[in-house]
Amino acid sequence: MTTKHRVVEAANRAGSKLAAWSPVERLLAVTCVVSPLVMSWIDPQPLRESISAYYSMTDNQWFYVPLSVAAMLFAVNGVTKHKHWYNWVLGAALAGVLMFNTNDWTIAHMIFAIAFFGGNVAVMIWWSEAPATYRYSFAAVIVVGLFLLAIGVISVWVAEFVSLLAIGAHYLLDSLEGDRWDWYSALPRGANPWSRSAPSVESLSG
Repeated sequence: MTTKHRVVEAANRAGSKLAAWSPVERLLAVTCVVSPLVMSWIDPQPLRESISAYYSMTDNQWFYVPLSVAAMLFAVNGVTKHKHWYNWVLGAALAGVLMFNTNDWTIAHMIFAIAFFGGNVAVMIWWSEAPATYRYSFAAVIVVGLFLLAIGVISVWVAEFVSLLAIGAHYLLDSLEGDRWDWYSALPRGANPWSRSAPSVESLSG
């Protein structure tokens, strides 16, 4: 085997391992959690009031690019993953957050932000097939964060970041494979999206 063939085989193996590790959900989880930290680190100003406020940072590509990727990943997941139709709705809501900035389009921005975070809570409560301990815990983190924000204990940035942590954890667990994690799937193939019931044998077998 020539050196060229060895290099090609090594590259193929590395690509296969990367593809196996990084389905849409894992990329989505990492993007949601890491993006706000990167923005805060690059921005020369002190921590801003909210993540949305970083649209006006000098190098605002660090705001628009990763969150646009996250919106795209939501949409792709909604189209391709076991009929998770609701994820493209979340992707559209996140795209709306990006299109309408918090200063010039305050009301529209708030509507899309509420749709995004509220929609994720709804997914965790009603459409996740995980045990109640997990799905309610992730949803509760978001709700508690919003409550602490409402009474002035934490800033909008902290509430948003904590919510994104919960969303990222949800999608990370949803991406894990194997018997240990088979129970954690937001919507098994063949399940009725409006019901908590498991899919029938007939629907699975086609």
